[in-house]
Amino acid sequence: MRLPGDRKRKRIRGQKDQRSLMEQIYALYEQKLYAAAFSILGRVQQAEDAVQDTFVKLAKYLPQITGAEEEDTRRLVFRILRSTAIDQYRKNYRESQRLTAEESLEQENTIVEFPMKSVEDRE
Repeated sequence: MRLPGDRKRKRIRGQKDQRSLMEQIYALYEQKLYAAAFSILGRVQQAEDAVQDTFVKLAKYLPQITGAEEEDTRRLVFRILRSTAIDQYRKNYRESQRLTAEESLEQENTIVEFPMKSVEDRE
């Protein structure tokens, strides 16, 4: 027996339906996801990559998604983006630390050669 107000949820299983669902989700959230990714990463290319990676990761959840406009779908999409962008941010930080450490080592190991003046130049 269904109570008034209950929603009957059905899972979308066919590839054609899943493709259509992915297109709907993309149309709804792509710009918002990009804005969120850019606010975390601060770089255009990395924000675009984070959005793309989000949709790639989202593909495995499509059979469980009941609709593009569902609150659960929005929450899932933004959770995936947040994790993806934060992982990239941490990777950027580790890379910058590694480069800083390498630059410090290079500076320590660099021998600075000063031009020597000949005896004639000193006079």
